[in-house]
Amino acid sequence: MCEPVSATMVGTAAASSLTAAGSATLASAGLSAASVAGASLAASTAGALTTTAATSGLLGAGGVFSSSALMTAGSFLTSAYGMYQQSEVAAANYKYQAGIHAYNARVGENNAMMAEWAAEKDADTFDTRLRQIMAAQDVGAAKSGVVINQDSPLSLAATTAQEGALERLSIIYGGTTAANAYRAGSTGQSAAAARQRANASSASNSAIYGIAGRAFQTGKTLLDNA
Repeated sequence: MCEPVSATMVGTAAASSLTAAGSATLASAGLSAASVAGASLAASTAGALTTTAATSGLLGAGGVFSSSALMTAGSFLTSAYGMYQQSEVAAANYKYQAGIHAYNARVGENNAMMAEWAAEKDADTFDTRLRQIMAAQDVGAAKSGVVINQDSPLSLAATTAQEGALERLSIIYGGTTAANAYRAGSTGQSAAAARQRANASSASNSAIYGIAGRAFQTGKTLLDNA
């Protein structure tokens, strides 16, 4: 059965390993071999304890995480969270603006359809009015005793029909022009909405890339200072 090794036994072993000449020298100095060996053991033990205290645990000058490393990591986390929050706010604002532009685009398209519909209704109303005018001209010519389908009455009817057709085309053209203007505005609003959605996506991606870059730099700093 093995017995525990004591400091005295180590000192004795160390003392027995000294040469006779060394023992004589120590004796002349008033020291014994055992006392020198014991002092050496004590010094070695104190050094070992000091090294262990400096390197044990997670914190401390020789620990896994020094105060400087913790501050660096904390700074990274704070910065990353700030970048994330800022990107989320920016993306939400871009999406809100995109929604407004998309709504305006729908309104513009509806206005275009309304302009075309209104022009058609105005043209139909004018056609009704034109027929009434031409009918009144025929009645007037008949009352005067002239032949409706020749000479002046015929020329008057033709002129009225021609002017009426031109007026109808003018009404339709006005509605078409207004509708085209509304559609052009709607197209611009749709393009603006697409740009804002792209900006929202870019804001989120920029935050991701920024955080990744900051994480790489922080990791490099921690490794360099390890």
